[in-house]
Amino acid sequence: LLGLGPGPFHLSVPIPTPRPPPPSQLPSSATWEGARKAIWFKHSASRIFSQFISSLPLLQPCHGRERVQQQTNKRGRRMARRIQRIARVVLTCAVVCFTRLSFIKKQHAIAKVLKQEVGGDVAARNGHKGKLPGFIVLGMHRSGTSMLSGLLVKGFGYETGGPLIGASFDNEKGFYERIDVVLQNDEFLTAQQAEWSFNVAAYGGENALQHKQQGNITFEEGESALKFLNNRVNAPPYLQKDPRMCITLPTWLKLLDETPAIVFTYRHPLEVAMSLKHREELEVAMSIKHPEQNFSIEQWLHLWIIYNMRAIQNSEGLCRVFSTNEAVFQDTLNEVQRIKNELTEKCHVIAPPNFKISEEVVNKFVDPNLQHNSNERNAKDAQRRVLKDFGGGCIAREFESNHPEKSPDRMAEVEMFLMAMQVFCDFENGKGYSPDYEWPDLAHWKRPTRIN
Repeated sequence: LLGLGPGPFHLSVPIPTPRPPPPSQLPSSATWEGARKAIWFKHSASRIFSQFISSLPLLQPCHGRERVQQQTNKRGRRMARRIQRIARVVLTCAVVCFTRLSFIKKQHAIAKVLKQEVGGDVAARNGHKGKLPGFIVLGMHRSGTSMLSGLLVKGFGYETGGPLIGASFDNEKGFYERIDVVLQNDEFLTAQQAEWSFNVAAYGGENALQHKQQGNITFEEGESALKFLNNRVNAPPYLQKDPRMCITLPTWLKLLDETPAIVFTYRHPLEVAMSLKHREELEVAMSIKHPEQNFSIEQWLHLWIIYNMRAIQNSEGLCRVFSTNEAVFQDTLNEVQRIKNELTEKCHVIAPPNFKISEEVVNKFVDPNLQHNSNERNAKDAQRRVLKDFGGGCIAREFESNHPEKSPDRMAEVEMFLMAMQVFCDFENGKGYSPDYEWPDLAHWKRPTRIN
């Protein structure tokens, strides 16, 4: 009975108009600005709709029939109230839905901030989502890990933190090893009756964690190192280097917040053994005493196998970049640049501050005389008798020894050398990196030594 156009009808439907609440009764928190606007919108819309309903004309004949007029007005008011109630319900539902959605969005935003604050999303907190925070350099002692680390740190800006072990008579350019990491590694090894130079094959990563949990070892140095390694907020990628990491890596992987990448490098086993032997002689001359000063070439070769074996086994499943001491010596600029590029592109390590390494940095770390001496030594060794040809140009040749020819000690020394050379040649052709590679059975070596 509603009419919307001009005609013989007149309007008279008095309907109360709701008023919006005063601003003082609305929520004042800036957090709920959206909700406050929605409530104000509800009341304003309700008032406007009520005015619209009030303006709807009702059928009222102008012939003086009071009864018909009263019934018509009553019916019109009843319909207007119904429409108004329906409108209020619809508006209330709209406001509730709008407020609820705003609340959920705010809760998600707050949860995201809290997650970042407590370190749940480390990648987002670093500002490098999906990137690794750094890498660990693995390699046997005297295998060129210090030189390679120095080139990467000075050339590209990878960060080591500190304090670091200072330069020494046997390493004038520095070791790039954190003191706290080295001391903590020694603590891990000592708790299992081992040191860097003996009994390292028996080390167990889980045993070290149990010792830590049970309080059998101190972990102050480890806490200091983890503050650096686990808090890379807007910091350059880190470089961590300590040859003991070849042995203790499984323990550290459980303590790090994020998995690192690995740079593995190796050196000819006989060169490593001779270098360690030469360092012993210098220490004796300087009255520096160490338990390994009486080690033979056989023992150093034995240790070379264990360190390289554990480095490959313990880093299985991690993103690795492989290099050699020889490759760094022969073409330093390109080899170190390749390592950096693979870390960034293949392993997705955070890009360092410097894109390229300069020749100035290379010349500072690589002594041309050392490279010249290496070439001379290789030419001299080429004239020695061949002990075994492993194929692919990888040959084991006779070497100088303090033991008489064909003596048991000399024969054991040669046999250990051939085992080490087999691993070295398999590194050269890539077989040594295979997960199912068969390592020498040193556990049943017929001459078990102190460093088994």
